[in-house]
Amino acid sequence: MKQLLLSLLLLITTQYSYAQADTLFTTSATIPCIVKEITPEMVKYSHVGEELVNSVYRNAVQKIVFQNGRVQTFTEAAAFKKVSNRKDFDNVTVTQLEGDVKGLFKIGEISSAAQGATLFSDMGAVKERAFRKIKIMAAMMGANVVYLTQNQTVTNSFNIHNNSTSATAGTFLSGAVYTTQLLNAEEFKARLAGKTEFNVVEKASFKSGSNDMTVYPSKYKFKLREVKDDNGLIILDGDLQGASKYNKFRIASFDKDFFYIFYEEKGVYYNVKLVI
Repeated sequence: MKQLLLSLLLLITTQYSYAQADTLFTTSATIPCIVKEITPEMVKYSHVGEELVNSVYRNAVQKIVFQNGRVQTFTEAAAFKKVSNRKDFDNVTVTQLEGDVKGLFKIGEISSAAQGATLFSDMGAVKERAFRKIKIMAAMMGANVVYLTQNQTVTNSFNIHNNSTSATAGTFLSGAVYTTQLLNAEEFKARLAGKTEFNVVEKASFKSGSNDMTVYPSKYKFKLREVKDDNGLIILDGDLQGASKYNKFRIASFDKDFFYIFYEEKGVYYNVKLVI
């Protein structure tokens, strides 16, 4: 009886403590806490019952519900659009501001180049093509933000001595790709419901020299051995027909009906759509 009373007292105390707490909603967690300070870059908080001050970048914070009921939303996280699958590449944000990706989750490196066909190629069109390509590649990887560390454009040049073109306009982009929301490995496992064999319905590929991805139907099979959570990235150990050299694939995205796996081979990006 005494033990039961102690348990009830502990439960009531805990619930009361949480009721007196603020709630911090980030892109990856919901945190009952006491918000200490909000700066231009960070939100500082302490867990309930603790004095240690923790910090999270504002980019990763969606909103705070304070214990008095006031709600503060953060436009930083809301500014990034969702990329559900490779078709949403237009939603990818490309930025050259390092502060835009603080608090986001890096999933890889990326580069893209576009070259004009002739001396009269429009520089703006060439640059637009390079940006479109890098967005396609990022979406295939499951990212929705690209942080550019290099953005170089070369103009058309003409050699007047031999009346020939020295170089046509070109744009080279490189940087890192990020996601604002890591996928949940446990949710993914629950959707699979123990299945280990899956049908491929589409396979998309993108070569560095291409202007667009190639998508074609497929009847390949995928046999799954294990699902691993690798620091927030979902890695599948299995065998995919048509990719016999590989047994590790990363989940780019998933929904209730399909999941998409990403891998790269000799500079070619692959995004494979499978039925759950």
